[in-house]
Amino acid sequence: MKVLGADYKWPNVDSRVAMKLHAFINAEGDLAERSDPHWVAALTRHVFALDGLTSLDDRLTLNRAPVPLPLNLIEALDVDLLADAAVVDVDERPTRSGGTFSSFDLRDGAVRTLSRSGVVAPRRELAPTIDVIAEQVHRKYV
Repeated sequence: MKVLGADYKWPNVDSRVAMKLHAFINAEGDLAERSDPHWVAALTRHVFALDGLTSLDDRLTLNRAPVPLPLNLIEALDVDLLADAAVVDVDERPTRSGGTFSSFDLRDGAVRTLSRSGVVAPRRELAPTIDVIAEQVHRKYV
């Protein structure tokens, strides 16, 4: 794999690093699908749920009122608990690097954990919380 560098040369990229970035991008996708207010509102408007909806029930096409979602506020999150959960997330993933983790893996765990917290907010509002969780995860691993 090659990328165009700032010096306009095409250096090789280590595929292990590229795969870590791939996992991180997937974590960002998980966060977006579970926390973006516009997406979540669209789902509820059409009576869809985020978990367990593997097949469509014909009754879902009927017109219904939106279902209010129980939402967690960013301020109410237990960041230390989320950091602990992120550590578990990182530990549960298989690694080919002999049990070592990069900063990408740690941040990936932080993003995935926040995506499962039930918080719904624009991504820009979630960034500081992700930073705090990732810092705590880093401290727990180092």
